[in-house]
Amino acid sequence: MVGIVLTGKENYPEWSRMIKHTLIFNELWKGVCVGEADNDPLQPTSDKELIIWENKNNKAYALIATSVNEEVSHHISSYSTTFEALQKLKELYDSHSALEVVQLMIKLFTLELKNNDPLALASEVKSIMHDIKSTKVELDIPLIAFLKALYPTYSNYLESLQANGNLKDITFDSLVKKFAEREKAFGKNIVPESYEETVCLAYKEKNPAQDSTRGRGGRRGRGRYLRGEGQTFSRRKGRSTLHSLQKKWVT
Repeated sequence: MVGIVLTGKENYPEWSRMIKHTLIFNELWKGVCVGEADNDPLQPTSDKELIIWENKNNKAYALIATSVNEEVSHHISSYSTTFEALQKLKELYDSHSALEVVQLMIKLFTLELKNNDPLALASEVKSIMHDIKSTKVELDIPLIAFLKALYPTYSNYLESLQANGNLKDITFDSLVKKFAEREKAFGKNIVPESYEETVCLAYKEKNPAQDSTRGRGGRRGRGRYLRGEGQTFSRRKGRSTLHSLQKKWVT
């Protein structure tokens, strides 16, 4: 017996694994549930092979039928083959989401080498990647790259988002927005107020020793200057001087 009764989506993943192992153990998986190279199974053409196949199919179908509750059994009662019954149950209850993929990715990025055994680590990677591919959910490549770069520095924050259900249907853009809100909450200046401010900040980063708040005589004055290789920036001189700074430090 399978040891678990399928009741719906909530226990389908566990039931699916158990029924597969049971069918494999009873030599009812290959040729009945899957064909060659994991393709759809084909019924034999010769009478002798067909009799053997029908016998296996009936046994496999009986195992499935006795491992689902009455409500679920109504969905497969019209099918005559094990393969069709399994496909119907998969269609009904094997639903995957972007959140599931994100959780698998988080698991993948937090793997560590244990007992100095690279082959065991490789096996874990293959297992997780198999689970990711089996979801058939389209991967958000920018999101995956972003998550990979964030670990382990922001692992606690990401895990808290996951625990609170905030990673549901997450995308790259929505995760970036969450980080922007987080940085703002910590009082960090996310985006300069204007393009001109960006230019001035770029200049200051390249010339940290100079003080842009003092005038020519070292005292604070109405005109503020930035000096560097013959370039001067004065508010009174307008956009023309600003343009020369933009070309020098931005491009």
